[in-house]
Amino acid sequence: MVLSFKKWLASVMVVAICFSIGFPGGGGLPRSKAAATVHVSVNYDESATVKNTKIYNGTTYNGTIGGAWGTYNSAANTDYVMMTQAPLRDDYSLKMVSNATNINTGRNNLGGSVAGNTGISGNLVFEASVYMNSTQHRRDIQFRSLNAPVPASATTNVSVLSFDNTGKIRDANNLALTNYEANTWYRLKLFIDNASRKISYFANDQLLGEASLPAAWLNIRHIYLYQYFKSGVLGEWYVDDLKLSDYVPVSGLTTSLDALELAETTSSTITATTLPVDASDQRFLWHVVDPTVATVTYGLVSAVKEGNTTVTVSTYGGAFTKTIPITVTKPVLLTNITLPNQASLVEGKTLPLQVTFQPDNATNKKLIWQSSDSSVASVDTNGIVTGIGEGHATITATSELNNALTSHTSVTVTPFIPLTSVSFTNAPLQITNYDTLQLEAAVEPASATDKLLTWQSNNSSIIRVDEDGLARALKVGTATITATASNGKQASATIEVKAPVLKDPQEYDKLRIRWKETITGKDSLDVTNSEIKSRIDNNAAKAQLYWDSLQLNGASTTLWTDLVPSASDSTFVLDHYTRLKAMAQSYATKGTNLTNNPALKADILQAMDWMLDHLYTNTGVEFGNWWNWDIGTPTRLADILILMYDDLTPEQIARNTASIDHYIGDVSLPTFTQVGANRSDIMLIETRLGLVEKNYDRLIHARDGLTPLFDYVTTGDGFYEDGSFIQHSKIAYTGSYGEVLINGMGNLLLLLNGSTWQPVVPEVEHVYRWMKEGYAPVMYKGQILDMTRGRAIVRKGLDAYGSGLNIIIGMSRIAQTASEDRAAYLKSFIKYHFQFLLARGLTYSQLPFDLADTIKEWMEDPAIQPLAELPEHVEMNAMARSIHVGDGYLFGVSKSSKRIATYELTNGENAKGWYTGDGMTYLYNNDLSQYTDHYWATLNWYRLPGTTVVVRPRTSDQYQYGDGESSPANAWAGGAVLGKYGVTGMNLIQIGTQLKANKSWFTFDNEIIALGSDITSTDNKPVESIVEQRKLSGNNTNELYVNGELKNGFFGEETLDHPEWVHLQGNVAGADIGYVFPGTQSLKLMRAEQEGRYSDTSLSNPPETTVPTELLKNNYLTMWFDHGSNPTNDSYQYAILPNASKTETSAYASSPDYTVLANSQDVQAVRENKLGMTGFNFWKDKMTSVDGLTSNSQASVMMHGNKITGVYEISVADPTMENNGFIEIELDKPAQRVISKDIRIEIQQLSPKLKFKVNVQDTMGKSQYISLQLVPEPKEETGPGTTVPDPTIPDSTEPEATKPEPTEKPDIIIVKDDKATVEMGHDKVTVSVPTKQIPNVPLQVHGVTAQITVQPEVVKALKEKVVGDGSQTILDITARPILEPSILQAGATDPTVRVNLASQAIEFALRIRSEAGETWLANELQSGVEIVLPFESTGKDPALLGVYRYEKTSGKWEYVGGTIDLSSKSATFMPDQPGIYTILAYDKKFDDMPESHWASRAVQVLSAKHIIEGITLGEFNPNGKTTRAQFTALLVRSLHLKKQATWTSEFEDVQSDDWYAQDVAAARRAGLISGVTEQTFDPNAEMTREQMAILLVRAYEYLNGSYTSIKSKLDDYADQSEISTWALEDVNKAIELGILSGISNERFSPSSIALRKETAEALYNFLRKK
Repeated sequence: MVLSFKKWLASVMVVAICFSIGFPGGGGLPRSKAAATVHVSVNYDESATVKNTKIYNGTTYNGTIGGAWGTYNSAANTDYVMMTQAPLRDDYSLKMVSNATNINTGRNNLGGSVAGNTGISGNLVFEASVYMNSTQHRRDIQFRSLNAPVPASATTNVSVLSFDNTGKIRDANNLALTNYEANTWYRLKLFIDNASRKISYFANDQLLGEASLPAAWLNIRHIYLYQYFKSGVLGEWYVDDLKLSDYVPVSGLTTSLDALELAETTSSTITATTLPVDASDQRFLWHVVDPTVATVTYGLVSAVKEGNTTVTVSTYGGAFTKTIPITVTKPVLLTNITLPNQASLVEGKTLPLQVTFQPDNATNKKLIWQSSDSSVASVDTNGIVTGIGEGHATITATSELNNALTSHTSVTVTPFIPLTSVSFTNAPLQITNYDTLQLEAAVEPASATDKLLTWQSNNSSIIRVDEDGLARALKVGTATITATASNGKQASATIEVKAPVLKDPQEYDKLRIRWKETITGKDSLDVTNSEIKSRIDNNAAKAQLYWDSLQLNGASTTLWTDLVPSASDSTFVLDHYTRLKAMAQSYATKGTNLTNNPALKADILQAMDWMLDHLYTNTGVEFGNWWNWDIGTPTRLADILILMYDDLTPEQIARNTASIDHYIGDVSLPTFTQVGANRSDIMLIETRLGLVEKNYDRLIHARDGLTPLFDYVTTGDGFYEDGSFIQHSKIAYTGSYGEVLINGMGNLLLLLNGSTWQPVVPEVEHVYRWMKEGYAPVMYKGQILDMTRGRAIVRKGLDAYGSGLNIIIGMSRIAQTASEDRAAYLKSFIKYHFQFLLARGLTYSQLPFDLADTIKEWMEDPAIQPLAELPEHVEMNAMARSIHVGDGYLFGVSKSSKRIATYELTNGENAKGWYTGDGMTYLYNNDLSQYTDHYWATLNWYRLPGTTVVVRPRTSDQYQYGDGESSPANAWAGGAVLGKYGVTGMNLIQIGTQLKANKSWFTFDNEIIALGSDITSTDNKPVESIVEQRKLSGNNTNELYVNGELKNGFFGEETLDHPEWVHLQGNVAGADIGYVFPGTQSLKLMRAEQEGRYSDTSLSNPPETTVPTELLKNNYLTMWFDHGSNPTNDSYQYAILPNASKTETSAYASSPDYTVLANSQDVQAVRENKLGMTGFNFWKDKMTSVDGLTSNSQASVMMHGNKITGVYEISVADPTMENNGFIEIELDKPAQRVISKDIRIEIQQLSPKLKFKVNVQDTMGKSQYISLQLVPEPKEETGPGTTVPDPTIPDSTEPEATKPEPTEKPDIIIVKDDKATVEMGHDKVTVSVPTKQIPNVPLQVHGVTAQITVQPEVVKALKEKVVGDGSQTILDITARPILEPSILQAGATDPTVRVNLASQAIEFALRIRSEAGETWLANELQSGVEIVLPFESTGKDPALLGVYRYEKTSGKWEYVGGTIDLSSKSATFMPDQPGIYTILAYDKKFDDMPESHWASRAVQVLSAKHIIEGITLGEFNPNGKTTRAQFTALLVRSLHLKKQATWTSEFEDVQSDDWYAQDVAAARRAGLISGVTEQTFDPNAEMTREQMAILLVRAYEYLNGSYTSIKSKLDDYADQSEISTWALEDVNKAIELGILSGISNERFSPSSIALRKETAEALYNFLRKK
């Protein structure tokens, strides 16, 4: 469906010239996306339509949508229609041919066939692309309408658009619109307003005009395409992409920028987008207020002169408008340039000269470069020097604007020293399969200039070797590894891969027994212990019951009559295995009458066989819940195989594992995509199967299958960097699915610990972060917070303590495998929480048999101290949960947003969870049973604490998908953290109502302040904000004081007109709560007994079969604000005082510690006066100020100010997680200096007001921190309202004047394990080490901003530069953080790319200096330095990250590459020179690759990796064709194959100076390509899709070893026979691996030319498989 771009562009230019219509300020009309409803769609590629065949009267053809089209007035061979390939297009189009008759084709009876009432009315859009071979024929697009009114019998036919026989385009009134040309494509769009009887015309995005329709016009009933013949002249009319759809109106607009600042003579583009994005009319009008300051053309803003103006963009018609402020600044003039004094390089090598500009932010840094002797050294326009011949030359740089500014570098070129031999130093004769080995080779002479080696395996399916010589054994066999120098010198080693042999032949059995012991206990299990005896007897009794009722009748469809077979509910299959496992467990557990019972054994084995024959066959088809087949049943069956192992034959084991494999599939294949807890469960199943099979490969695959679990995610299921855990895409589930995950992870890590299959990937370290950052914050005294348990809160048999126990069990197993320090933390954590479980009655004997003694030992060990509960505030933004821990309490808020659903109802559970995500608050204290003891069965679900609701009935009778279970429309749900305090909030947009509200919670030390504003509803129903619904003691004896008056006993709904304070006595000591109401709003309260059943919220399937459970009762105090019906901009405020006494509550109400600074629809802000801490929630994207602080965007802000010291700390967060730009903050105070700041914060000015902006793109709502030194203020007398600094918050630093001057002394080197290390402290940017103290080992510098490793040969080379005594020298290694805005704001060399800093930029330098002060710089590092930069991973798209170097000459960032490691949040690279380096996210967009394009992501990622480029800066040309040379180059870049200028491909048609010569040579050396003949490569031949498949498979196997197809994927394609025989196997592999797919579900199109978009998508898929 695509045109050749150049021809299409030419045709558009012709049309534009012919139209001669200008639209100053009016944008074109881009292709709209699919409209809301499509009535007719025909692209003429439909598979059911015959191609290249003439169609005559009586034969119909069908479109994609809209039914059959007829052909009329045809004549044999002269007048017909057909589907054929049209000029300038690659797909099929409709071709209408006329010679003797007026041929036409049409679609009748749209909108039905009821007489008198058919057709499509309303506002419509008609689209088509047309092409005419001449202007001598008339061609019409005709619509036919019923005549109004309905029902009608008459119709009206109108030629709504005509291409007449004089070269004119005419409208429905036969008026000329414009001219047209033959042999040109026109893209037509017509807006039809049937009600107003009006049509608007567009061609090639230009408005042509409007026309009226007849008075009787009603709708569109028929569509006809007519071509009129002209005698003696052949008429051909091509039509494509015809569509009739509903008109989608514009509802708003957005822009890519809200403000723009430019220097004179520069320009930038503002992109406007309609809302919705698929609006039919996407024209925009652009206007600039002052064109003398800046001009605007279709969004391109060009700066003219210094000043301010505004650009306005409006939708066509002006219904929606946005104004963007424009600031134009003067250019900054360059005053000086400086080059290094001297430099040296080797013949044939290049060296970029580093230029220092003054000022660094000069607008024009262009230089003119010259060499004094080009026979020695040449220099290009970018200052890159090339060594030509031995000698000396002077390189000069001169400013382009001012030739008086100049600088020089003296360059010395040294001779090239050739390499003479290569030899292996550690190549073994054998390695074991799955092992990796770093091969090493030595070169002679050691001083050779070019030591680069190319590594190659002659059989990469057996041993794969990467570009650095890292070899991995993939299967048993023999392979030869060759290391080749650029001059052809090489060394080879033949290595045999042998099958792995366990060091301990009993390892399978030992691990199997280890797992069995988790079920049955160890041999040392004391079965005489009464509690243990009771447990195993109870299990045995249950097993006996199952055994007694077991019916082994071959004719039966069930083994137990009470397990009724079902064809839709697979639970009964699971229940069978649950019972069989109970029987097997008692059989294998010592101490009962069932232990090793031979009759029981026989029946278990027979029942297992019966299950394989009838219910869990290896050919069965899943039905009902997939989990039962893939996880639930396999989990139980795997345990049965472990328990019954000694009584099973290998054949019986194989039958059972085959059935499990049938349902789970092969976990080693790319087709296995399970995530989260489900993946953990399956890998544990696979591990158990591997043990009973004694299957080495299955255990390897299970181990490797764990690896994706350890990765952090940024969307969907899994753990997030902020500690959130999400399952089911949008549910906070740490306390349920997260419970399963950590339990499974504990089982796996303990089971495999120390074994051959122990996980060894570095990402496994994330598990320890999960426990500390994900689980620990959401646990309180033994229980997991209910707001992370999802639907599990209503489970009667498993409360928050039960889930907490399961998490502790998982952690306990992990603690046994952890390092000493990690184990110490986990044991302290477990000891703290487990003490509360013991206090609730848990006994050690109730733990898993393998853990009881271990945990008891920890609990009784005085050396293990319980972890202290410290105050903290945590925002888990990804799952919209806030946790605040104060002194003796925890306060939680459960929110929802576009990203997180309000609640989940699944399988009948949680039928009333409607408001649990609407801001429900939780207060945990010493009342450890507040949320247990039937809390969720008895509370009033309509009045959850913290929520604001419309009072209305809700439904609770669904088994799946409950009332209002969805993600609301609000994005704002998050908060900011500063130390141990925080502010959080949500913009409530309640599902199913018109209610909206801004809700904030400010969490300080001994109080939580709750504010509500902009509470508005038009539902004609009451609105309430719930302050509290607290469960009281069973005897209702809690003392309740209201404004000092005691109110005991039950009472109905009462209204307190002037509430001041309320105090509630807790159910236990230390659980009192005070409530303070400083406003004038009345309060309602009620104290009553409430009742409910678990069956109210846990329903059967179907729900009407639910059997009521026991009626339960609890006592509650409920308080709420009544906002009345249809409130407008209403508000509330109150304070919660956890653990406050009655006296403390009364005193606080009289003199509160806080001040509400704002509670409006724009901002909410509260200052805690004693702490000097202020929280702000800004709700609008506009400049909003309160208490001297201003934000320009939606934001959460915390600020702590110490007026005495002048130290201020500010944290800023994006609670919407949608801001892709900056939050700008202004404080109406000057700052003296920045003490510290996160890298995302950019200082704009320090005085007279502090201004800074925060880059919050991809931060996932994480708070960004800055500390500043302001001018100290005089100390005031302490009195009411005085701000006194909190002694618990230390100042970030002393005032600068009080710091002593540093004295230089050498840094200390520590040598250990063949490595020398030196620490670079927080306050240092350089380490200085006497060279005589540096041993001949790598020197590693540990700094805050970077870790730098310097190889000994670099130090040696530097010492050789020293003139004089080199032993008395000092090595300086510098890693200076870059703060200069001009550098941090610099862009990429491609000006259309958006780059974002992901790390602190550092300037790295290496020098040696003498005692006399002389210095010698290391300008060429020869791969002798490795730098590791840490980066912030929150919200980062890892595919777009890379290391970049700041090029001072251009003022731009240039790509270096590097290896990104998300597990350690770092990038590793080897710089070839000193300079400024950082990690950037590189986001490249092309005008012709919108985000909706199916290949846009591929192009985006490949661009970021600098693998693929556009044909121009803004144009990718997705439909361009790919040549063999182009694809080879792309493949070489994707594989990072090393290239050398001296390599040749030996193809006669590839010359050494061809741009692709080195790529072809590198690819041939790697065995990826071959020639079309032995002598020729045919580089400019177009690459076919089947050829592309072959190269991609070769590349895959180059990296991963030989791949064997599992089954044929080609049978799905009708054109399978068209695939060349030599390509069949690789095409099948490419499809099976997911690297390639067909051009449709039916066709692969092997001989089609690979288009650029297809090439990009295929390479992207390949990289993901890499």
